[in-house]
Amino acid sequence: GIAFAGQNYGDKDHARLTLHTLTLASRPIQGEHLYYRWNRYIPVEPERRKVLAESLYRQGQFSAAAVQLKKISRERKLGPEEFLLLSECFIEMGFPKEALQSIEKVIEIQPDNQQALIGKANLLYSTNRLLELKEFLSQIEQILPASSVLQNLAGNMYYTLGESGTAAEYYDRASSLEPEMPLFLINAGRACERLEDKEKAVDRYTDAARLLFKEEAYDELSSLFHTIFSLSPDNQDMKALEGKMLFDLN
Repeated sequence: GIAFAGQNYGDKDHARLTLHTLTLASRPIQGEHLYYRWNRYIPVEPERRKVLAESLYRQGQFSAAAVQLKKISRERKLGPEEFLLLSECFIEMGFPKEALQSIEKVIEIQPDNQQALIGKANLLYSTNRLLELKEFLSQIEQILPASSVLQNLAGNMYYTLGESGTAAEYYDRASSLEPEMPLFLINAGRACERLEDKEKAVDRYTDAARLLFKEEAYDELSSLFHTIFSLSPDNQDMKALEGKMLFDLN
């Protein structure tokens, strides 16, 4: 069978496509001629490859998206957005070293690109290169106060290095920048718990519990209640909140 299909690769919400001509070649030599004509000799514009790469990435075809970006790089230098997309493809494919190289290309072009700086910090942390991460964070210290993500990442680094007091400070800073994020409060509570400061740990956990209840994230909330009650068995506020959660679930 023969069918007509169209794809706009997410350029717009709607598209109208019209078929003007159709060539059907049933002879092997003619078919091969057309195949090589369209696939080998007619150049594809880099911008079209970029749109295709973005579409393939959204579809979860990370290797195919990376291939398109590599083909663009043979025709011209990749831009920051393209290097970032290539980095994301490498991360999804499980190649952190190549992902980091792509991120560093972005930083070379745009030293203050916050997405790239956060991406590099995340990669250094996820590959357990903590001392390199510590040095890198000191180099970008000027943007740390404005980024809750980097503050939290710094907290994770110090927590892993065993410096729980410093970790707690960074988690609290992250939470002050983004007070509606329960993860930062949970991390702060975890650091305070390691410091054996039960009062502060419970304070952070209970604030996080209220946010999780508001978000109806009941699985995470149930687990957090277990932690809170292990530290504060008679916490009436949390018992009342747990009752509300159970009422909602039933």
